[in-house]
Amino acid sequence: MARRLLLCGTSLAVGSVSAPGSAANNFENFELAMGFFIALCLFLCGLFYIIPGVIAAHRGHQNQRAIWLLTIFLGWTGIAWIVALVWALNPPGKVSP
Repeated sequence: MARRLLLCGTSLAVGSVSAPGSAANNFENFELAMGFFIALCLFLCGLFYIIPGVIAAHRGHQNQRAIWLLTIFLGWTGIAWIVALVWALNPPGKVSP
């Protein structure tokens, strides 16, 4: 709470104490929460972005390197990401010895 001194129609702050429920503290908490939320969203979007490559690697797809390259370099277009996902979900086929 801040004590104020009224002098000739203007207010001058005599003393200011930042209480735990003050607006400044709430703003700092909001900034911290928003930073955490943005970092979490970026992390989850990154995980979602590499799903085709992870699926191809998990299934042992014979073209997993090409799927990873397509996902990483052209996945941002959306269409290439869908193509990579469909390609990764196709049966891997047999690797010749």
